[in-house]
Amino acid sequence: KIFDIDEKTQKVTLISATPTKGTVYLGGAQGYNNGVKLLNDACSNLYGNEYAGIRARSINIEDIEKKLTQDALTKAHNFIHSSPDSTTKYGNKVMAHLIWNQYPTIYAKEKLSVIDENEKINGLGLSEQDILIKRTDEGAEKGVKTATNSIQPYQTFWEGEISSSMFQPVENLGNDIIYNLVFPLGPDETQYYIASRSINTRDITHECDFDMYVIRTRAMTGFGFYNYASSTEKVYSLGYNFYMRPMLELDAKLIQSYVDADESSLFVMQ
Repeated sequence: KIFDIDEKTQKVTLISATPTKGTVYLGGAQGYNNGVKLLNDACSNLYGNEYAGIRARSINIEDIEKKLTQDALTKAHNFIHSSPDSTTKYGNKVMAHLIWNQYPTIYAKEKLSVIDENEKINGLGLSEQDILIKRTDEGAEKGVKTATNSIQPYQTFWEGEISSSMFQPVENLGNDIIYNLVFPLGPDETQYYIASRSINTRDITHECDFDMYVIRTRAMTGFGFYNYASSTEKVYSLGYNFYMRPMLELDAKLIQSYVDADESSLFVMQ
């Protein structure tokens, strides 16, 4: 079904009618290190057709944010963790250096990563990754490196319940069109990975979660693959099974559109 049409580039982005029926397991530091590329590669190999000019990838956080109203996006980007353990707003650096100084290898390549007070101005965005990272790359152990002193991450995670009113209306069709594409099985049943990394900080307790975004139960959220908990003074390496959500990108000239009885746009290849 149609998710987006860029009139300037004549590029059409389609989204699968539903998430995949099979789940994908990602976990631990390596899940964070490679989740974006693994999800995109899986969708590309299963649904893409380079010869026909069809590029396939996973849905990412930018796809969702692009469709939110300005008010909804502003609210999302004012996110502060709901617990009393954090005072750091989305887009800001933690106020104090974290006691914890371990991080997944790819963090050092990310835009605005801060390691031993050195801030990387240019780097990978939340949904970018071209090369798979091995467990021992750059002297890492199990996909994890250790700073000499500390890391000081920016808060790049937000979460919250998503309603139809948060999406921009589609001309003549209303704002529930995109909502129904995001939650095609109903808000309580739809759950799938978003191919975007995020970092959730709680500066009061000096904790930090390296997450992947997930659409789950009426909300945008994320699950920590590699995190530190001050209550136990332990590092946790966790994993989860979720579905994928393929997106197709192709030239508008390749397709012809029509509208079905439910006013949902479908496509047939010419």
